[in-house]
Amino acid sequence: MNNTTNGHALLAFVFHFEVVALPILIVFGSICNIMTFIVMRRKRMRVSSTCFYMAALAVTDTLVLWTGCLNQWFYLMHVPTVVAKSNFTCKLLPFLFVFFADASVWIIVCMSFERYFAVSRPLLAAQMCTTKRAKWVLFVTFIVFVLIDGHFLVTLELEIIDGQYRACHPKKWARHFVGKIFVFIDALKYSAIPFCILLILSILIIQRVFHAEYISAQLQNLRPLNNYRQYSLASSPSCTTQSSTLAASTTHTTLLTSNTRRRCHSCK
Repeated sequence: MNNTTNGHALLAFVFHFEVVALPILIVFGSICNIMTFIVMRRKRMRVSSTCFYMAALAVTDTLVLWTGCLNQWFYLMHVPTVVAKSNFTCKLLPFLFVFFADASVWIIVCMSFERYFAVSRPLLAAQMCTTKRAKWVLFVTFIVFVLIDGHFLVTLELEIIDGQYRACHPKKWARHFVGKIFVFIDALKYSAIPFCILLILSILIIQRVFHAEYISAQLQNLRPLNNYRQYSLASSPSCTTQSSTLAASTTHTTLLTSNTRRRCHSCK
């Protein structure tokens, strides 16, 4: 009995939390994403491929909020959702939500690949990491996910239950695929594969950064030795000149002394 009561209390807490949190997330998330897009599309920012990725990420994140979170909030508030309005929206909105969610994750993956390339090949990064190349990368990525997630346009349909309630469900022939197979495909492409790639790239980037710091420290240690060698080479000619001058003056003094002695002997 206590477990059942605790379970109902937890569900009630989650329900009220979502009712309050989802509108806040939609409003503030949309405002922040719009500001990010405006900043990243400024004239001086457009030359950077990273800024292009950030602008695209702001757009996809905003669309995820409006196609997913807003529909979930309508459902919690018992408001007729846009998904159940017609057979067309039943097919389109789930497709858009899953597509934009996948696009957001893989934009971050593309940015991580670019950062790793910039750290590992800094001399080639300026030539390879261009906005034109970034546009092509995103175009190919979007085409791939349109093909993967496009089955929603075919497999979903609007059902009217008891002549009153509307629900968006997979068609009978597609229920096994949508409910059993595509669930694992979605988990792989949205969570598992991006997580592994981001983890590996993060480790490689950290390794490259530490390696660069080690090389920089070694160069800093070699600078005093190089400065000492340059100082020694610069000071050696002056020492030689001083020694030569001293030797010449000594020789001249010796010659004068010997000449003086000879004159004294001749006078005697």
